[in-house]
Amino acid sequence: MKIIFFLLLPLIVDQALKFFSTSIVSPITILPHLLYFHPPFYNPGIAFGWLSSLFLLTLFLSLLAIIFLTFSLLSLSPFREKYPLLLLLAGAGSNLIDRIWRGGVVDYLQLHKLPWSFNLADLLIIWGSIHFLILSLKKDASHSLPNR
Repeated sequence: MKIIFFLLLPLIVDQALKFFSTSIVSPITILPHLLYFHPPFYNPGIAFGWLSSLFLLTLFLSLLAIIFLTFSLLSLSPFREKYPLLLLLAGAGSNLIDRIWRGGVVDYLQLHKLPWSFNLADLLIIWGSIHFLILSLKKDASHSLPNR
């Protein structure tokens, strides 16, 4: 049950925010001079618009990532090891939904004076990746300690 909650809740929230972004016509300030919620920008590619002209490739890579993450998730036992993969799956899943239904990922957040926009799914992918890396480094460090 906990797995379903941590997978579906962020995905649903991101999709709801994407839907809401389609109804606004001008940016909404979230944090003055820092973060704005703006009308949607459709990104047919991956991060920073890379591979924009290769829609089928980005769709295939997204599906491949989700399959890999799902099998990886099934091989882990403690929830603390599954949590980062759940974040990655929620983010990748939400962006895949956009690719299939909208023809590109909907970005709706923007940092002040930066040209890039992003969404909650992107943040989930970043946080899940960082969390997974930290857990992996901790696990490697604990295995490399000499036995006494």
